[in-house]
Amino acid sequence: MYDLACNKFPPGFASDDRTTRMPRALSHVVIGAVYHLPSADDRAMTSHILHCLDSVTHDHPYAGVVLLDDFNQLRDATLLSYPLRQVVKAPTRGSSVLDKIYTSLKNWYELPIILPNIGQSEHSAVLMTPKQRSTDGGEDVTVVVRSQDANGRALLC
Repeated sequence: MYDLACNKFPPGFASDDRTTRMPRALSHVVIGAVYHLPSADDRAMTSHILHCLDSVTHDHPYAGVVLLDDFNQLRDATLLSYPLRQVVKAPTRGSSVLDKIYTSLKNWYELPIILPNIGQSEHSAVLMTPKQRSTDGGEDVTVVVRSQDANGRALLC
């Protein structure tokens, strides 16, 4: 967890993760949950989100970002220029797309699936799943090995 007072994410805003099976292009994945009240100031919220993202990407320049939750009617032009992509396209409450996912990892995930409401919620659930990795072995890799003599010592020629 990051703390904004230390130029990091505040508790409850986000966590960052570094696992042993991360793709080489990423150092961390930052996952942030945001609730934007319908009556809240769009500019203040966007400024806060961008300040937090700038802080964490300063420490981890190769971090991937996933911001999600109920953004209501937040004007998101600044987030989209970060550059983040909003990947939820189907309505999540009535005919509106309120529950959104902004990410810098769009190409690594399938399009989100809208699921039925959970419990008494008026909002649909959103499921974003990673794309399956290819099992064909990927690219051919050439490995160069030094010749060895009969005793297993590397030859210098």
